[in-house]
Amino acid sequence: MYFVDDSLRTPLDNTVTSSSSRDATIGESHSTRASDYNTISAILITLPSISSPPNPASKMSSFLLRRAATTTARSFSTSASRPASFAKITIVGRLGDVPELQATSTGKELLKYNVGTSSGPKDNQQTNWFRVASFLPEGPQRDYIAGLEKGTLVYVEGDVSINQYQDGEGVTRRSFNIVQRKLEVLARKRQQESEEM
Repeated sequence: MYFVDDSLRTPLDNTVTSSSSRDATIGESHSTRASDYNTISAILITLPSISSPPNPASKMSSFLLRRAATTTARSFSTSASRPASFAKITIVGRLGDVPELQATSTGKELLKYNVGTSSGPKDNQQTNWFRVASFLPEGPQRDYIAGLEKGTLVYVEGDVSINQYQDGEGVTRRSFNIVQRKLEVLARKRQQESEEM
């Protein structure tokens, strides 16, 4: 092992070749090693980048940069499994009524429910209603959603589409359709509402 400083560029071990001179030089050998050790300690103390551990903040920032780079790379993936374009919506609001199980014209069952969101000042709030359809198969997830009460605060993620159709009077209409992809219950029905009903 060698030192960093050229003036101290000597091996750490001072070996003695003859056994007879060993006793005479052993004290000298120990003092040389001790002085070399003190010099090493002085060098390491004056060079904090060699002796101090890495900064945890710099480790965290490099981790976050690597993670962001990985996420960015995935975000711009050109794989064929993703659609070229899509529309998504996120809604946080209260259920307007109990979810209702209905059948489509093809016989497929779906849950339909309305989610209301409020905006504007407290004395003049406006409520927007969003109709959501859930095509979950029969099972515990669908039963859980079907059992939610009116007034439950939910977080909904869904795919959005706008369909154009002719009503019974021949007027062209548009419908804003949301198909649920994710639903989380944020809070159950408000206590004051349940007491009033």
